[in-house]
Amino acid sequence: MSSPYNWRLTDNLRGESRTNRKLVALPPMGVIVSQLKHCTVCRSNLDQHHMLYRIYCCKSEPCLSALVPCKFKLKTLTCERTKQSHLYQHDQHFAASAPDQRPQLSLAMKAAIRELVEKDVKPARIRNELVDSFTLSTGAVPALKQIQNFVYNYRRSTMKNTDIVEDMEEIAAESQLSNDLPDTTLFTIGYPLDEDGAPELGDGSDDDPLVIGITTQFLLKAAAWDPDVFVVHMDATFKLVTYAYPVIVCGTERRFVDRRVKRSKPSTGAQRGRPARVSHALSVD
Repeated sequence: MSSPYNWRLTDNLRGESRTNRKLVALPPMGVIVSQLKHCTVCRSNLDQHHMLYRIYCCKSEPCLSALVPCKFKLKTLTCERTKQSHLYQHDQHFAASAPDQRPQLSLAMKAAIRELVEKDVKPARIRNELVDSFTLSTGAVPALKQIQNFVYNYRRSTMKNTDIVEDMEEIAAESQLSNDLPDTTLFTIGYPLDEDGAPELGDGSDDDPLVIGITTQFLLKAAAWDPDVFVVHMDATFKLVTYAYPVIVCGTERRFVDRRVKRSKPSTGAQRGRPARVSHALSVD
C-alpha cells in the first residue's frame, strides 16, 4: 500500500534536546500518529531496537483560519537507543506567508542581550532589563522563550558554554585534529569514536564519565622536552550545575587515569613524530 504523503528529509539531528528545540521553533502542531517501530534511523540494527514514529499535522492559527485546509505534515523518526532523529516534511503550510505578529528582537536588543549574557545575567532578568532600557510597552516585549533561545544559542555558538552532552559531542566533532590545523589552534582528544566517526563522550555518570581533552600541537610538541625538567600536570573539572559552581577532581583511581592517558597517546604520538611514553601517572588522594 503506497503512502498518501510525499515525504522529504529536512533534518538529521543528534540528541533529544536538539530535536525538541527544533520542534518548539516550528508552528503549533498536533500529533496524529505515535507508535513504536523497528528502528531505521541507525545504519545497523543488530539488537532489534525500536524508534518512535510520529506524524504531526498543522495547528497554527493562520492555517486554521484559512478557507483551504493546510496539507502540511511532519514525520519524526527517533531512535530510542541513540536519540538521533530524522525529520521529514510533506507539502507546505497553506498560510506560510502570513506575517508573524509576535514582538521580535531588534539588533539593538540582541547587542544588549549579548552584553548581559557575558555578565552571566539570567534570561528572566534580561527580559526585565530590555523593558527598562528600551521603554517597551506590554505588547512589544519579546516572549521569554525567544530570549531563552537567543541566550542559549549565543552561549553555545560564541561562548562555547554548554552542559548538554549532545552539544559537547558536536563541538568535539568540529574541533578534531587535521593536517592543516595551525599549531596554536585548540583541538580535542581522549575519547572513542562510534562506527560513524562521531565522538562518544559518555553521559556524565559514574559508570560512563564524560571526559574530553583539549590541547594544541604546540603544547604536544613541547612534551618532547627532557622529562627531568618537564612535568606534565593533569587535572579535571566537571560543571554539575548551570550556576558556575565547578567541582575539581582531586582523586581518581589508577585504572581510570591509565585508561584516559592511553586514549590520548595516538594523537600525541602523531604530533611528536614518535609514540608517547608514559612512565608515571600520579593521582592525588
